[in-house]
Amino acid sequence: MGADGRDRAPSQSWASSPTGCCVIAKTDANPILIINQGLFDYLKITGLKLTLGKVYVTSIKALNMDKDKETELFRFLQDAGKQTRRGYSDFFNWPTDRELEEWSIVDTLKRSLEKSKAGFFEQITSRGRGNDPPDCEATLFNGRKLGIEVTELVDQQAIMAYKNGDVDQWAEWSQEKLINSITTRLKAKDISKNIKGGPYDIYMVIIHTDEPILNFDYIFPILSPYIFEFYSIIDRAFLLMSYDQKYKLCPYIELNISN
Repeated sequence: MGADGRDRAPSQSWASSPTGCCVIAKTDANPILIINQGLFDYLKITGLKLTLGKVYVTSIKALNMDKDKETELFRFLQDAGKQTRRGYSDFFNWPTDRELEEWSIVDTLKRSLEKSKAGFFEQITSRGRGNDPPDCEATLFNGRKLGIEVTELVDQQAIMAYKNGDVDQWAEWSQEKLINSITTRLKAKDISKNIKGGPYDIYMVIIHTDEPILNFDYIFPILSPYIFEFYSIIDRAFLLMSYDQKYKLCPYIELNISN
């Protein structure tokens, strides 16, 4: 699959990493590395100018690159990979490039929606620091404009516990805690005076999570009947979970929003 989401015939494959297998496909003049581990992220190479998604690699073989460039690229990926690991609940985390992280999260939801035949937007762009909120914009299938805010659902105490060496502690998520935490994130994004750009025909919030307990099978019975009420600018909201081998994608739930 290429950067545009279309399937490409791979021109060369290379070694498996501990977390997945990587393929190199040729698209136009540029080689595209695909990290085939269910992340839907990719690495576009133009010489050594990179647009970097989340990658975990232990070896590299790139088309049209001499040995020195391959070595330099591999070292870059190793260093970037080390910086991505917060340790706890960090599937979507990419601290070296916040704008790319937000774009990648929106793109991941887009791909999951398309896999379930529920896609409704395309042409995602990042608005960049200083121009947010919203973090990203996209075009609806009917040509209208979509504003997209991205925010995370994570237990900060669990992160601190992990950093302090308690790597086996997972946050507990009761129904009340889950609903209250989502409500807090939605309210923080429902402030019209903060919005830049637009006007937006639809304003959407994506809440992403990699909390170990918060998988689709646990969350769906809790959230599917619940209505989040009284939002003034949010039209649609999704909870996006990290990759689930059972469903072969990053599961999502559209929240019931009343505005």
